[in-house]
Amino acid sequence: MRTPYDHSDEVELIFPISARMLVRGSSKRRPANAISRHRDISDSRKVRQLNRIVAQFSYRLTIGQDRSSDDLIRIHVALVPTITTEVRQREKEIQIICRNVFGARPVLS
Repeated sequence: MRTPYDHSDEVELIFPISARMLVRGSSKRRPANAISRHRDISDSRKVRQLNRIVAQFSYRLTIGQDRSSDDLIRIHVALVPTITTEVRQREKEIQIICRNVFGARPVLS
């Protein structure tokens, strides 16, 4: 299961630019200063997987060329990346534990 913003392993950036283009990067890419390359993806399953990740991390708004991703958005609309905090007291020490999780969209002022 994917955990939002977990920086202990691979960090991946997926940033949509348009309906047909996105920027994608990974902390596993070596060397770190490698020149970016342009690549077309013809595998429709890979495109669907990337669209699913984008829908999962969309907080309030998604923009599309058409309505073909509405089902993905509906699946992920209820849970958004958010932070949970837990306060624990152990003897004389207070611990505040913050975690990134997929949870209900908080109401913001």
